[in-house]
Amino acid sequence: MHFLTSRLKLLERKEGESSSEDRRWNGRKEQKLKKLRSMQRRRRIESSLQRAKRQGPRWVGNGLLVLLVIALVSVLAYFGVRWWKAANLNAEENAAIITALVGAATVLATLVANYRSNWQNRRSFAHSRVYERKLEAYTKMAEVFFRMNHAFFLYDDSGNRAYGEEARDLYVQVVKELVPRHLLFISHEVLDLINDMAKVIPVPGEEEDREVEEKYFRFLMEYYEPLMDAFHKELGTESITEELRDMVQYHPEMFNRF
Repeated sequence: MHFLTSRLKLLERKEGESSSEDRRWNGRKEQKLKKLRSMQRRRRIESSLQRAKRQGPRWVGNGLLVLLVIALVSVLAYFGVRWWKAANLNAEENAAIITALVGAATVLATLVANYRSNWQNRRSFAHSRVYERKLEAYTKMAEVFFRMNHAFFLYDDSGNRAYGEEARDLYVQVVKELVPRHLLFISHEVLDLINDMAKVIPVPGEEEDREVEEKYFRFLMEYYEPLMDAFHKELGTESITEELRDMVQYHPEMFNRF
């Protein structure tokens, strides 16, 4: 009887220690979650600032060029009007000068319009081809990462090594097949996330349950969700979805035919 009582007390103490350890683990996990969310917010702010820095010089350069052209045209117009008034030309000479100026302006405007149209066509063609290749790459990668996330979740939940091996094989497929095939169309941000993801790839049979849980938590918060956000941002799917939502909301008659 004394043995059973002492055994029961020992089990109760172990359960108390286990529950306190679980509480500490949950507390650490909540702290990590808050830290990772703050890291995500900081990363989004930094990416926005970097994008503004890259676009800033281009807008400044275009604005200076427009101001320079306006100033040049204003100066030429000012001196031209002064010369015209001082020349005291007759009607025929004025008509000839006006006709020549209109013809020169028409030719110049036509040349500028043709050059700009050709340049925009080449740029649109290049952008469309790059977008198609980027769409193809990111669609395949998103599919593989979705399957990898599912396998990693099942491995963390059940402890079945087969799911861990599946998640590992899918990561190898991304690194060895998809990345080399579409390397020129993958952004540096996505490549950095894929390379750093190797730190949290499961190694079935060589890690404990807590380590697997922590790895999956880091995979989900630090790599999977940021990758999906990067795919949406670079492909512009969110803005397209918002435009379609606005079209359905304000012009529902356009979709009655479908």
